[in-house]
Amino acid sequence: ERSRMCEGRQNSLLYSLRSREVGRRRHETRNFLDTDGCISRLYLRKKLEGHRGCVNTVEYNEEGTLIVSGSDDTQLRLWCASTLREVAVVDTGHSRNIFCAKLVPNTNNTRAISCGADGEIRLSCVDLGGKHTTPGSVLESGLISNASPTLLHSTARLALSLVFLPLHPSAFLGTSQDGCIRLYDLRQDVATASSGTFLQMEPQSSATSLAFNPLDPYSFVMGAEDPLIRVYDIRRPPGKELLAAKSRILQTRAPPELLAQMRSGRMSSSGVSGVDFNRFGEVLATYRNDDMYLFNIKDYAPERVDDTEVCMAGFVRFSGHRNQDTFLKNAKFLGQGRFVATGSDCGHLFIWNKASGALVRKIRADAHVVNGLAPHPYLPLVVTCGIDSDVKVLDLGEDKPAPPRTPSQGGGGGGGGGEGGVGGG
Repeated sequence: ERSRMCEGRQNSLLYSLRSREVGRRRHETRNFLDTDGCISRLYLRKKLEGHRGCVNTVEYNEEGTLIVSGSDDTQLRLWCASTLREVAVVDTGHSRNIFCAKLVPNTNNTRAISCGADGEIRLSCVDLGGKHTTPGSVLESGLISNASPTLLHSTARLALSLVFLPLHPSAFLGTSQDGCIRLYDLRQDVATASSGTFLQMEPQSSATSLAFNPLDPYSFVMGAEDPLIRVYDIRRPPGKELLAAKSRILQTRAPPELLAQMRSGRMSSSGVSGVDFNRFGEVLATYRNDDMYLFNIKDYAPERVDDTEVCMAGFVRFSGHRNQDTFLKNAKFLGQGRFVATGSDCGHLFIWNKASGALVRKIRADAHVVNGLAPHPYLPLVVTCGIDSDVKVLDLGEDKPAPPRTPSQGGGGGGGGGEGGVGGG
């Protein structure tokens, strides 16, 4: 009886939050988006307004206390995650759309990095005192003497995504449409902040997105404008060829149908737009003009395909959404990985059961297209963004029964049995 009481206590939300307060590691506490009850209760709590263009990126900071978003208006906006009040507006100096933005760890949320359609990687200062931070202004906090945005690097192609190294929070990798993955170190001065090209992809293969393995801080997965999912080891030195990407690869995976299309020269997919990595050794990837796939990297049995070893087994397919109109859609595990989610061209957030591939929720989150989503680090909250000029905050509402299924909601979901007939328009 005592053990059952303890188990019930550990499954409670209050117990989980208390565990974080007393210093338990994040993966030891439960995220309640991992339960059917919370997924069914998600509803639109509030729209965070202020941007003057499409919102292309939204993220929580590491602590889950702030929300940061970037837009076509070239500004970053920050909101308090608890009150949902705007606390800062940052003019980044970008000349075109911002595609990715993140707060820099261990800076007391006073610095942010961003990249975008102008090909630039920029470092901006943030004043959480509510002041509009413009180029050349001075922060009232006294922590930073000059708020001018800093240009770290510039390329002739789109700069698409930024990810911090888990063990080195002042260093990050950036992906670009020119096929380069570059390493940046904010401990260096501006002239040497970019350590140059870390990886060079094959010609005409744009590096679109990447994510680190939560349990192996040296390995990361990368998506590109082809069907291949590549897992790299950041410690592996490049081969004899300058920065040869193949010399760092741990494994390569692809859905067999998409790989066959690539080999025949008749690809229907435009490659991967977003990837995610969970602590169970699973990789999630959403493909443009195709579906979303789950790969288990713990079981690797590759086959020789042309000059590349590729594993084409051990995947689950999630169908029903549409990823065609934009190239910024990401893919995310929710909670501790029981559910997976991505946005759709029909303006909905799609959520599937990871094990069965069945579609469990379809939530209206944009008038046009949902591109980005970010789950809270430990609370049952999700933020989304898309073509609309606002950020949507999804929270828990009343426990309501699920709406009845209609005949149009049937259909197969590919390898995972998802509900392929739902809302592709």
